[in-house]
Amino acid sequence: MNMVEPKAIAIVAENDAVTRDLVRMTLERLGCEVILSESGEEVPLLVERYLPEILVVDTFLPHKGGLELVRQIHSQPRLQSVKVFVLSRLDYEHLVDPDLLLDRNDFFNRPLDVESFSRRVCQILNDF
Repeated sequence: MNMVEPKAIAIVAENDAVTRDLVRMTLERLGCEVILSESGEEVPLLVERYLPEILVVDTFLPHKGGLELVRQIHSQPRLQSVKVFVLSRLDYEHLVDPDLLLDRNDFFNRPLDVESFSRRVCQILNDF
């Protein structure tokens, strides 16, 4: 009997449809099961329910921003292993408290460099 490896779960919280679809297609091509959200409001519930390996968040989401989500998720011990990718049009230095993006979080400027994003996701998935 062939055993099928379970897919890594990724939640994508992005209110821009073009970016959301680009990230979704990239993650699916890399073998992830992708769950989509257009606002930050439902993300904590989705993370609790699905326990994803990867969370991709836009910094400026309706109802709850990506940086607030990062703090909230990583404040919970059982969610410490969730790898977060933060997407923003702003430069990292102007946006982020240096303590926020620790080793379990990555920052990508928009428009998204799909090749760099794909390489980093592959590294993360190989570590799981």
